[in-house]
Amino acid sequence: MILVTHDRYFLDRVVGRMFEVEDAQLYTYTGNYTQYLAQKQLQLEHKESQQSRILNVLRREEAWLKRGAKARSTKQKARKDRVMDLRERVDTSRQRDVTLEFSPAAETGGVILELKELTLKADTTILAENISFIMRTGQRVGILGPNGCGKSTLLKTIMGQRIPAAGEVVLGRRTRIGYIDQQRSGLDPELKVAEVLGPGQWVEVNGKKQHKSGYLEDFLFSSFEQRKLVSVLSGGERARLLLALLMLQGANLLILDEPTNDLDIPTLQVLEQALVDYSGCVLLVTHDRYLLDRVATSVLNFEDKTVVEYAGNFSDMLIQKQLGQASATPEDQGGVKHPHGRKNLEDAPKAKGERAQKKGLSYKEKHELEALEGKIDELEQEKERLTQLLSNSATAESGEIAQAGQEFNEIDVLLEHSYARWEELELKK
Repeated sequence: MILVTHDRYFLDRVVGRMFEVEDAQLYTYTGNYTQYLAQKQLQLEHKESQQSRILNVLRREEAWLKRGAKARSTKQKARKDRVMDLRERVDTSRQRDVTLEFSPAAETGGVILELKELTLKADTTILAENISFIMRTGQRVGILGPNGCGKSTLLKTIMGQRIPAAGEVVLGRRTRIGYIDQQRSGLDPELKVAEVLGPGQWVEVNGKKQHKSGYLEDFLFSSFEQRKLVSVLSGGERARLLLALLMLQGANLLILDEPTNDLDIPTLQVLEQALVDYSGCVLLVTHDRYLLDRVATSVLNFEDKTVVEYAGNFSDMLIQKQLGQASATPEDQGGVKHPHGRKNLEDAPKAKGERAQKKGLSYKEKHELEALEGKIDELEQEKERLTQLLSNSATAESGEIAQAGQEFNEIDVLLEHSYARWEELELKK
C-alpha cells in the first residue's frame, strides 16, 4: 500500500516506511512518522555541520583569491578550481517556515458566544436540536461528527449566514469574528495575491507596520508568486493566503472550518502553535486528531441529533466515551447532553431491589494497577532503546532496522492499551 496523507496519527499507526519529496529530491526513511522525525532531525544536524565546514574552507580560500592569487602553477590552478567546486556545494536553498502570529485578541467582556436551545435544519431534516452552549474567554473548542451531521451548518448559523430553525445565537457585545470556510471562499479570483491584503504597500501586524511584500514572504509567497492571480493558486496556497488575511483582522473569535485541508505538515505544526498561543477563542471543525489533541480545551461532538460537550481534547473525549459506554444502560444511550460528557451512572437512581455496588477498586484490580505501572515503565524503556537504534539507522543493518521498526510499532500499541487501562483504573480508584 502506498498512501499520501498529512494525518500524523494515521502515519504512526499504519506505515513502516516514509517517503519525503523536498527540493526536487525523494528521500526515504525507515519506520513511522515519529521515527521519521527523529531521523530527519539527525539528518538536518548533519547537513548543518557539513555546510558549516564547507563555508569555513570557502571563506579561507576566497580570502586567498582576494590577495591576488596567480594561475601560473598547476597547484594554484587546482586551488582556484577547488573554490569553484566549494561554491557549488554551498546549499543556497532557503528552508523558510510560515510565520503565524495572530493579532492579540480584543477585549471580550466575559461571554463571547452563547447558543440557546438551538435547532439546526437542512431543508426539512432536523440535523440537531436543543443545543445549549456558552463560550468564554480563552476557550478553544473542537467540533466533531460524521459528514452531513451539521458541523458546517452550525458555524454558518453562528456567523449569521443561516437562520436557526429554533433557538437563538447570542454574540458578546465585543465579539469580533475571523472566519475561514471549508471551500476557501472569500478571495476574489481576479485579484493578484498582493492585492488581496488591500491597497498600498504596507500592512499593520500586531500594531507594527510591515511591508506587504515581506509579510507575504513570511507565508512563503515569493515576489514572483505575489503577482499570481488568486484563480491559479493551489488549495494549500489559498489556505496560506487566507491565514495571512485572517491574522490582520484582530478578531477575538476565530471560526475555522477544516483549516488544515491542503496544508503540509510543517505549516500544520506552526498553525497548532499559533492557535495555542492565541489569547482569544477558537471554534474549530477538523478531522485532524493530532491538531485537536494539541489545541482543544473542550470538544463538541454531534451524537444522535444533539451535541455533547466533553472537557479536554480529543483523547480525553475518547476516554470519557469509553467509560460512559462501558457502564451505560439501554435507557442511557440517547446521547443526552451533559456539560462534562455523558452522565455518570453513579448519579442515576438505583432500580428497586438493586444492590448498591461498592465503589473503588477490587482486590484483583489493585494488583492489576500495580503491575501495570511496572509494565508501562518497562515498555517505555524498551521504546527509548528502539528509538535510539532507529535514530542511528545509518550505521545499522537494514534487516536489524526493519525488525526494530516492527518491534517499535508493537510496543507503541501495547503502551497505548496499557495507558488506557491504567487511566480507567485510576479514574475508578
